[in-house]
Amino acid sequence: MLYAKIKADQLAARKSKETLKISLLTTLLGEAGTSGKEAAPSDESVIAKILSFKKKIKETIDERVKRGVDISEQEAELAILNEYLPKQLSDAELKDLIESFISEKGLNSVKQMSMVMGYLSGQFKGQFDGNLAKEMVLAALSD
Repeated sequence: MLYAKIKADQLAARKSKETLKISLLTTLLGEAGTSGKEAAPSDESVIAKILSFKKKIKETIDERVKRGVDISEQEAELAILNEYLPKQLSDAELKDLIESFISEKGLNSVKQMSMVMGYLSGQFKGQFDGNLAKEMVLAALSD
């Protein structure tokens, strides 16, 4: 299970005194963890929490770039989090999936965007950038 792997990696980071990794994984475990004596959280819920963390870190990076502040720590955090996510679809793979679904279903209106996004989220959750997918779907449906 993913939660157990993160916990083991946190312990290893403590032993090797990797302060950034310790801090990030401790916070992640606290956010993703369960209360009481329940079983460990599902991989899906841990992945959702990791994606939430990534989104917040990307927002921080955008703000820091605007202010001209160093973003190396945030980039390191993203690299750590990416270790726990499923393999990400390449831009080309994502575009192919979108185009094939649109042609297979005969979609031709931007109003049908939710069908495409629902398909992607259902089949490939956590494996693509939602904003990029949204842009690609809009482009494909407005042609």
